[in-house]
Amino acid sequence: MLYKFITVLIISIVIAGTFFLIEKSTPSQKQYNVGIVSLTEVDNMTIKGLKEKLSELNYHEGDNIRYYYDGPIVNMEENFQKRVESLRKNHLDLIFVSSTPAAIAIKKEFGNSKIPILFCPVSDPVAAGLVESLKKPGANITGVKLVNGEDQRLKWFKELVPDLQSLYVPYTFDDKGALASIEQITPIAKNLGITLHLKGFLESDEARTILTFAKGSDAIFIPRDSRMESRIEPFVHYTLAHKIPLSVPSFLQVEKGALFSYGHVHYELGQQAGRMVHQIFSGIPADKIPVELAENQFILNGATAKKIGLKLPEYSIKQADHVIKE
Repeated sequence: MLYKFITVLIISIVIAGTFFLIEKSTPSQKQYNVGIVSLTEVDNMTIKGLKEKLSELNYHEGDNIRYYYDGPIVNMEENFQKRVESLRKNHLDLIFVSSTPAAIAIKKEFGNSKIPILFCPVSDPVAAGLVESLKKPGANITGVKLVNGEDQRLKWFKELVPDLQSLYVPYTFDDKGALASIEQITPIAKNLGITLHLKGFLESDEARTILTFAKGSDAIFIPRDSRMESRIEPFVHYTLAHKIPLSVPSFLQVEKGALFSYGHVHYELGQQAGRMVHQIFSGIPADKIPVELAENQFILNGATAKKIGLKLPEYSIKQADHVIKE
């Protein structure tokens, strides 16, 4: 009897130890090489969320995963091909790309390769030609899609600022995400009696030039446009100085002084993408992983409201997912 007990105990210990070793060693059985492509510093929090989620899942930088990232590609025309050449040299297991323009460019270069591509975020990957459908992306690509919410953001703007009549909307003229935002808000603006002052710019245009056209508008609405989002500091400075409200696509810009956002939180997007990367590294082909949807959040900056002399409606404060206080 004692012999049988000892035998069973030994077998149990061996089995438990085996599962422990598998769990601990699975991610580190090989070195994973991940190339990262972004256009602006706005995406840095997304990348941070990605790395920290992968670290939680036992992919440790310097141990079993290496990231190839030389910072944002500030000028696509001058620097994109150099970045592509650098990526091709590094035997990548995956390319992580942030923003619609960057994802489109990366797919043109690597869409026919065997390297999985994961975008995070993209406003409309189907319309942008990145995937065949959300359920069945096709090829070697999948990622995280922003949920439509620009129409609701404009409605929130009218709730927060009932006298709102004219809205300045600057955008990068060839950014498909920005164009999708404008398409969403145009009919809502008409219904709400708001005149949109739309103005497109080149990616190289400076914030000082962009803000010249804001004069005469009651407020500023920055669409889902990573290049415009990256210029947030001059926009905040301008709107605080002129005491007009500023609406932005994400939590990151509200933290820096914009009045409110209804949209994504960059860090959480990166965490979501990290889970998808783990699926790919676990053996699931990218084209078999449906595109995931991001979550929109309503964020208010109470300190900014006070600075511009705006009293926030109590019901809006109650409905906000997060309120930044003084």
